[in-house]
Amino acid sequence: MAVHGKDQDFHLDNAGGTLTDLATYLIGSGVDFNEVIEVLEATTGGLDSKAYILGLDEASFEVEFDYGTTILAHLQGIKRGLTAVGSVSFRYGPAGSTSGMIQYTGECYITNIKVGSPIGLNTITASFQITGTLTQDTYS
Repeated sequence: MAVHGKDQDFHLDNAGGTLTDLATYLIGSGVDFNEVIEVLEATTGGLDSKAYILGLDEASFEVEFDYGTTILAHLQGIKRGLTAVGSVSFRYGPAGSTSGMIQYTGECYITNIKVGSPIGLNTITASFQITGTLTQDTYS
């Protein structure tokens, strides 16, 4: 089923720990979500080919926002509060938040905030590292 990114849902805790809807600030590539599984080499003596085993899951995401003081303050508040607050909660629905659509939830750390000022639309790109278990279920 083809879906358009214009309907994606994205919520992220603010510095006070309240899940906040930030979908209206998304632009460009919106949320770029990445899940990987570690692959570890397990080759032993006497083998002619390398052998591998699966390791741990890992996930991260990057978000592109329309530049503005509100979204910048939100992200800076999270960054400044990391030592006191720790990880922040997020909820992401690539196809929207309609009942039955897939959603991802979990805890993350903000790892990078980049403000871009090209000739054209100014942007803010934020990178996040997910910590712990990434949950995939559906909106109800």
